[in-house]
Formats: sequence, C-alpha cells, structure tokens
Amino acid sequence: MRVFFGVTVALLLLTAGCLESGSDSPPPTDPPPPDPPPNGGDSMHVFASGFEPTVSIIDVNENFSDIIGSDGLDWQSDLEDNGSFGNFRIFYEGGNNSQRSARIIEYEGGHVLEFRLSEANVNDGEKGRVSTSLTNNVNLTEFAYSVEMNLTDAFELISPSEGRLTWMTIAEFWNDKAQTEHAFRITLSIQKLDAAPNTALTWALHGQTQNTTSLMWDDVWTEVSEVTVPIHTWFTLQIGLLEGDAEHGRVLVKIGATVLFDVQNWTHHPDDTTPGGFDNLNLMKLYTSAGALSQLPEGRAFVILWDNFILSSNEE
Repeated sequence: MRVFFGVTVALLLLTAGCLESGSDSPPPTDPPPPDPPPNGGDSMHVFASGFEPTVSIIDVNENFSDIIGSDGLDWQSDLEDNGSFGNFRIFYEGGNNSQRSARIIEYEGGHVLEFRLSEANVNDGEKGRVSTSLTNNVNLTEFAYSVEMNLTDAFELISPSEGRLTWMTIAEFWNDKAQTEHAFRITLSIQKLDAAPNTALTWALHGQTQNTTSLMWDDVWTEVSEVTVPIHTWFTLQIGLLEGDAEHGRVLVKIGATVLFDVQNWTHHPDDTTPGGFDNLNLMKLYTSAGALSQLPEGRAFVILWDNFILSSNEE
C-alpha cells in the first residue's frame, strides 16, 4: 500500500445519506473501528489488504493465480476460511503473462496490485480478462467494499481516439452464476458512447438475466452516469449491494464523495423465489473485447493499479 488506509465501512453503508464524505487526499493514519453493518446483523466480517511485500501472487495454472500471505489479515484464514466468503482466485481464462498479468509491484514508495492487459487472451483471441474471483460464497446477501484504483497506461488513448468503447468491465457481481436457471449479473463498466475524438469516458451499470437457451444477456435495468472517469489519477471506488427484488434490492456506487449510482431494483433474477445470495464476486476486474485490445499500439497495455482493499459482509 502507498499509505496506511483509514477507509471504514461507514463509507459503504447502503443508504446514500449515511455515507461519510470522502476525497482522494491521504486518509487518516489510524482507522476507527467499523460501524455496525447496514441492516443490523449480529456480526460483521471485515477483510483488508494493502498488498504489502508480505503478500504475494502465485500461479496455479494458465487460468488462475492466487494471492497468499498476510499484511495484517491473511488471504486464506481471514478471507476464505472465515464467514460467508468462499474461494478467492485471480482468473485469466487462459493466455500467458505477455498477454495478461496480475502482479504486486513497487509504486510511489509502496506496493500496489497491478492488472495489465495487452492482448486478447481468451478463446484464441476472442476477448481479454484479468479478474479477481471470489466464488462459492454462502448466503452472502449483503456486502460492501472499498478499493483505491488508478486507470493508467493505454487508458489515456481511449478518449482522444475516434470510435466508441462499449465494453470495459471494472467490476461484476453474480446472483446466480452464468449458465444456471436463475443467472443474474450486475456489471459496472466504463464507456465512450460518442465516436468523436476527445469524448470523455463515463460510467455504466446494469442488471441482466441470461437466456438459458441462447445464453445471451437481457437487461432488467440499466443506469448511466455522466461523471467523467479519472485517468492517471488515484480515486476510491466504493460499492455496496443488498440482495432484493425491485423494491428492496440496492446497489450503491461511489467514487470519492461522488455518488455515481444509487439503484433500488432487482439484484437477483426476478423469477428466483428463493435467492441464495451473491455466489460469485469480481471485485476488481479488467475485461474487454478483442477489438479494443487490437487497437493498442505496440508496447502499450490497459493497466489498472489497485490498493487499500477493504471488504465487509453482514453476517447473520
């Protein structure tokens, strides 16, 4: 981590009016204890990491890597073996390190997690992916997290160029996972909807079901924000989700003190009468099309730096 973080769960409460004002300036050096969980559960599971040198990434196979070690809390015993959260991996879906990579690197006198994507690495060049994957979660009906991020390197080339960008996923949440009867996903992405050069990048959020025959995704709801996506600038992404129907489901997304989205709508499949929680979370994700990657000049890559990650759930 670049500085010791003081972001608290108070920033992530699922009511926008309860959110503490924030900024991109360095947080205080001593974090206060977490506030009570949003819905008043009996306990709260909190995990945090600043990607210090005592934490490392190991390769599992061409599809997966893992984060191991501890910089205060352990990535296995304090995350995977504790509470509602399941198995954590970094997911590539193929390829090699020349095309995609996840590394902990030195940066500004500290250490950060770097996602780098330079070529389409999935299905013989169909798309590109580097993503965290927290799967097999148990009855995870409510969670919130905060992470500092910096979109850098080739992200600076998108706005000045001619053409649209409609696929650049930054985070994704599944209730249930793909290719199941009640597959439902909530996707946060950045976009450039006007092809004209020097059009700003903005944010998009949608909830979708999957057709069980065609496997195509259909919108249940969509939201857009005209807030400009920062490039080469550190900002704090804060997200909270609550499982529910069109009246009780909730998605809150902030960057710093700015609310991008505060959505009251379905956060599970509308036909699922007994939803079982968010079984797969892609909390940090870099996922885009082969078309976007094919336009990168030689030696350039889409790079996202991540730091000061905090995740909490409301444990029943």
